[in-house]
Amino acid sequence: MVSGNIYAGQTRNIDLPDSTRWMKTRCENQRLINKWGDVFIHESNGTQSICYQMGGTTFHPSHSSKIC
Repeated sequence: MVSGNIYAGQTRNIDLPDSTRWMKTRCENQRLINKWGDVFIHESNGTQSICYQMGGTTFHPSHSSKIC
């Protein structure tokens, strides 16, 4: 499991082993102090390079994804 804060304007690459058979990516944003909300949850079989783009506002987040 990989976790951590990523702030506006930052990127993060996560390298998974080739033997990965299933993965779940979950993105949340902190809306209020200790109040979190899901932006998206994505599940996939195997490893593929997926790029996620996040935008919007704290209360109206948006996202898109593509195979890169």
